[in-house]
Amino acid sequence: MIKVIIDCNYKYSEMLKKYIKQMSGIEITNYEDLNSDFILIKEIENEKDLKMLKDLKKISYKFNVISLISTEKFVLDLLDLQIMYFMKKDKLKENLFIINECIKNFVNSKSSYIDIISNYEHIMINVKSIIYLE
Repeated sequence: MIKVIIDCNYKYSEMLKKYIKQMSGIEITNYEDLNSDFILIKEIENEKDLKMLKDLKKISYKFNVISLISTEKFVLDLLDLQIMYFMKKDKLKENLFIINECIKNFVNSKSSYIDIISNYEHIMINVKSIIYLE
């Protein structure tokens, strides 16, 4: 079962829930029920939202984020956080396929990551990207 957290305003949240409920093997949950790996669909509106994502990166669970954005203002900050999925709010209906892509990649990479804590920073490394270890 893949857990999905939807963190955005009511209008977008309802549209996303309706789409996701049609998919099998997906459970919509919330932050309080968080005890395993998950996919987060997060609306990014300000610096506070970015800080929340930075704080989430410090936990030990593996997760993917789909950023719901209205402008490109925070795209570079999100890329620095290694967040690779974006959906523009004004084109949400046309971009719902991104959820399928994210879920597919999440399932395929679920067991191929290593957790490393270095200099008090939590880092997830894809095993396929490792060339040499010493």
